[in-house]
Amino acid sequence: MQRVPEADWNDLRYFLAIRRAGSLAGAARELRVDQTTVGRRLAALEDALDARLFDRTPDGLVLTPAGDGIVGAAETIEESVTEIERKITGEDARLQGTVRVSCSEAFASGFLVPSLSSLREAHPDVLVEIVTTSAIVDLARREADIAVRLRPRGSQPGQPDLIARAFDELAFGLHGSREYLKRRGKPKRIADLRGHELVGYDEDMPPIPGVAWLRAPERGGRIVMRAQSILGLVAAVRGGVGLAVVPYFIVDRDSSIVRLGAPIDRASMWLVAHPDVLRTARVRAVFDWLAGIITAARSRFRGGS
Repeated sequence: MQRVPEADWNDLRYFLAIRRAGSLAGAARELRVDQTTVGRRLAALEDALDARLFDRTPDGLVLTPAGDGIVGAAETIEESVTEIERKITGEDARLQGTVRVSCSEAFASGFLVPSLSSLREAHPDVLVEIVTTSAIVDLARREADIAVRLRPRGSQPGQPDLIARAFDELAFGLHGSREYLKRRGKPKRIADLRGHELVGYDEDMPPIPGVAWLRAPERGGRIVMRAQSILGLVAAVRGGVGLAVVPYFIVDRDSSIVRLGAPIDRASMWLVAHPDVLRTARVRAVFDWLAGIITAARSRFRGGS
């Protein structure tokens, strides 16, 4: 009788991560393991199936016909296992364990991390693991338990199967350092920045509020530096490199930075989680805590402080 190959689900999970990332290194980052482990698990799966699943090319790892043939089945297994994990997690009534929160690096460093002491006091056995990324994590696949998402003004947070709570809009405005303004003077009109040096976003960045405004030809200013993050822009403004559009809450307590004019743009802020996971006591506790501190700080986010 011919032997039916048996594949470990964990090996299939590594297979799918490699397919999504296109490399062993990328899969290792996604799964938070070392690259050697990813290679070893792939080899074990190929040995179990007696087939080569990827070809190495100059552009990375590409599926072979055999690999392409098992993608659908592997994704079905992944969805089933993830659903089981979510439901099991949802039955956990203990206020202890790890909760993964996804948010931007700017939100984490400028607001979330400085606020964590109050959560620690209320729930000392809950460990918050902060996943800083500008990408939208897949909550259904448990890439995080909770996500803080910024969306263009008036738009939805995506993934309609999630529990989503909307908050006041996040305001963005033009800022400059006191040192820069002393050296170059304040703009005569905020809409016209001729003669001023500007700090903008990298061309490949997603449409962050204020980017389109700053790029408009009528601004007339000269871009002297580009950054790939809001924190990079704030550091450049603080250093006197030029003017930039950043969220008010990031710089409202920095006496070296001056706001210039009224808000230029706003973004919708959402707190989202999967309903299965939100039934877990520790996830619900962190979700409610986040909702509370964001609501309490609404004046900061609006630019009112």
